[in-house]
Amino acid sequence: MNKTLKATVVVLVAAALLLAASTAFAGASKEAGASEASKKAEIEAGKAAQAKQTYKAYDEYLALAKAGKPFPGSPGKGKKLAFANIVASFPFCQSVEKNIIEIAKLAGFADSDLIILDNQVDATVGLRNADIILAKKPDGFLEFQIDAKVNAIVGKKFAMAKIPVIAIDVEVPGSPFVGVDNYGASYQTGEWIIEQIEKKWGGIANVDLVMLGATETAGQAVLLRALGTKDALIDKYGKDVEAKIEMQHVGSTAESAQPVFAAMLAKHPGVQKVVISSVNDQTIRGGISAVQAVGSLNRENIIFVAQGCDDSGIEMLRNKELDGDLAYFPEHYGWYCVSAIVAMMQGEPVPPYMFVENVMITPDNVGKWYPKK
Repeated sequence: MNKTLKATVVVLVAAALLLAASTAFAGASKEAGASEASKKAEIEAGKAAQAKQTYKAYDEYLALAKAGKPFPGSPGKGKKLAFANIVASFPFCQSVEKNIIEIAKLAGFADSDLIILDNQVDATVGLRNADIILAKKPDGFLEFQIDAKVNAIVGKKFAMAKIPVIAIDVEVPGSPFVGVDNYGASYQTGEWIIEQIEKKWGGIANVDLVMLGATETAGQAVLLRALGTKDALIDKYGKDVEAKIEMQHVGSTAESAQPVFAAMLAKHPGVQKVVISSVNDQTIRGGISAVQAVGSLNRENIIFVAQGCDDSGIEMLRNKELDGDLAYFPEHYGWYCVSAIVAMMQGEPVPPYMFVENVMITPDNVGKWYPKK
């Protein structure tokens, strides 16, 4: 089978897959759009309340964590800390886990008192892991799990057991949140995309298609990670720009994303100048593969953008496969998670939302933020 025929087969199969899934996602997207304003309002209200509050214990621990210094009195000594990782094989999650372990040791937790499990991006596994952890009766639980419905169950179970929980990137009802200001980060990504459109192509009139990879499984908050980018484009260019935007659920892996991006391209034959943005480094890899399979698009006429900037994203930036990657700094997540859970274990208040910083990393500045070792 020659190269052109292979590409055609890939696109046709992908189109069939997207057609089968599009109705369900369209319904979810409409529902998400309807509740988007309330979720943004909730987050803003939480941030406003947080600005008026002081969190002495948490702030002190956070400063020590950032400085790499031990917590006074070793508050974690003799206590058990549990962490369920969303998927241990992802570079982003590996960085999160490594930093959590590092800061847990600064807090005085012993290796033998750290309970670490892999949720494997699987709701069933995630629920089972939560039950395993609950049976071990930890003093605190750091939950990094993709399914929002499972997190609702987990939140209830641990609240009944009076075990404090920190939600990482996907909310657990009733628990403080550590991670990304999803809408703010997404909007920031959209503003950067607008800058590139203006600089590279002279405006949106010269753009044929904007493809946004979203994920609905992780709940409304994470869906905002794509909706913010769409809103930034609409705020700049008006409602008519929506005719050029395709937003679809791409899952969380390259394998799940590739056929969806391929199908979006198949719906718009003949496009030349394309923006492809997705929720993490794994799914943008699926977008890159989809473009390569088509074979007719010029790399110079595509803007590839991701969010997360884990080790795989850094490598794609160095190879100039990616044009931009909004850094979430997973290597800093432990600062916030461990500082907060230790404070909660002592009965001290912590902020309802603990957002990590975000910086757009490009091939031009990647060496500054992540110099080669």
